[in-house]
Amino acid sequence: MPGLLVRRPSRARIRPRDGLRESAPEARVPLQNGLNLLAGVDHAAPPARRPPRGLVAMFQEMSCRVPCPLGAGAERTLDVLGGVKRNPGARFDGQADGWSRRRAKKAARLARLAPWTKGRGLETAAIVEALQALIEPGDAVALEGDNQKQADFLSRALVQADPAKLHDLHLLISSVSRPEHLTLFERGIARTIDLAYAGPESVRLAQLIEDGKLEIGAIHTYVVLYARMFVDLMPDVALVCAEQADRQGNLYTGPNTEDTPTIVEATAFHDGVVVVQVNDIVDELPRADIPASWVDVIVAADRPYQMDAEENFSTVTCGGSAA
Repeated sequence: MPGLLVRRPSRARIRPRDGLRESAPEARVPLQNGLNLLAGVDHAAPPARRPPRGLVAMFQEMSCRVPCPLGAGAERTLDVLGGVKRNPGARFDGQADGWSRRRAKKAARLARLAPWTKGRGLETAAIVEALQALIEPGDAVALEGDNQKQADFLSRALVQADPAKLHDLHLLISSVSRPEHLTLFERGIARTIDLAYAGPESVRLAQLIEDGKLEIGAIHTYVVLYARMFVDLMPDVALVCAEQADRQGNLYTGPNTEDTPTIVEATAFHDGVVVVQVNDIVDELPRADIPASWVDVIVAADRPYQMDAEENFSTVTCGGSAA
């Protein structure tokens, strides 16, 4: 009848002795199976207390087919859920601990800088050799360049690298503002770029695309580009600039903080290497804008970093360098 609500019979039943409602036995099985999964199931237990056979098979198949870049904790989770017996000494993907691959790679990178570093400090004159030793072909490199400040000492050094040793880099940069940003592609040092803005270099960028020397990953808004650095465009190396650094490695970014903390955080928290050019190294900072624990290498630049992106546009030469 219209408007008549029909209530389905309850699966619960009345216990005759005390009148309390009790769930039917078959309704308790999924809950018990879930508890067994969390606690680790005994496969010798009665069938009613085992997890569903299909679920066990799924986890066993997962543990065998996934090319698991998983650590010991994740392996143990799969073992508990799937009842898999595994040799404790066996390696899942050829490494002792899959969770620390990036950390181990970072340590190896920094070890290669030992000839030119003392603590976090890097010799200014050794910057080209150091970048060639630090960065590997195919790396994602976040280079600070926006409409107000440029890590120009580091970009000028990077473009001098030997393309035979350093090539196919993936450049992450918000604004292509200096000539050497694109000279990297002309020389074959970089191959792919994710950017937000090209400005005065846009015509040259278009020509490099037409010539097949540059590939665009995507053109983003500033916010999306920096957000992706935390998700799927994680930098292997960040090249940024700051006003001052102290002896411990803390940074003072001065009046133009801009994007520096975001780039540094995205790199540091994914075990990338953070290289910072500074105008001065001092004993005490006016304030610490970026902690030393996020910074790996500090180098005193040959001159203060560029503050105005328009500074060198009138001096671009055919070779793509600025005076």
